[in-house]
Amino acid sequence: MSAVRTPVCELLGIDQPIVLAAMVSIPELAAAVSNAGGLGMLTLTWSDDVGAVVRETAELTSKPFCGNLVLTEDRHHRLDQALEAGLRIVSFFMGDPSGYVDRVHDAGGSSCTRSARPRRRGGRSTPAWT
Repeated sequence: MSAVRTPVCELLGIDQPIVLAAMVSIPELAAAVSNAGGLGMLTLTWSDDVGAVVRETAELTSKPFCGNLVLTEDRHHRLDQALEAGLRIVSFFMGDPSGYVDRVHDAGGSSCTRSARPRRRGGRSTPAWT
């Protein structure tokens, strides 16, 4: 099977345009998806130790992976912990990401934002990667 390359693959440094849904914080699962060429993702919103989850995932893969934060309350401390642990791809869901995106970019990372009221195209929400 040949690889399907898209602009998102180039931006995120992945081989296939496959992204794990941010539903759990299991480093082994995120690393397996990343090692297979997709983008593994961890939900960091409710993790007890965000830095430890990121470091554990990084020990299991040398490929890019993403952390997700639900912005229903202040998540700046969690974001700072994740970035300090080496996370460089972050997705945000709900809430206003404006106070978070610059921190990701300042750390040399990329971010994706999705809102509770996403733009619609063909019935699907349209994420914005930056």
